[in-house]
Amino acid sequence: MPEPKYERLYFSWDDNPAVIEPYVSEDVSRGFFIPLDGDRWVRANNDQYADFPINGSLLPKEEFEEMYGEIGKHLPEVPAFEDET
Repeated sequence: MPEPKYERLYFSWDDNPAVIEPYVSEDVSRGFFIPLDGDRWVRANNDQYADFPINGSLLPKEEFEEMYGEIGKHLPEVPAFEDET
């Protein structure tokens, strides 16, 4: 059986960029968003994380980048797991 594929999921959530980031080595994922007029990723709490696919829109990477810019170029890098513990 092939290994599962883990990849970043991109969302538009309350008109803000949001992602669900897999941390494969830790077997967890975390949600992040950049608030309106914000300049950094904020870690989503459990309710916010669960709300991304409910009240947000799952986007292909290309559409996310057209709307918000490229992560690491126009948007800051998503925090590493070690930065979040």
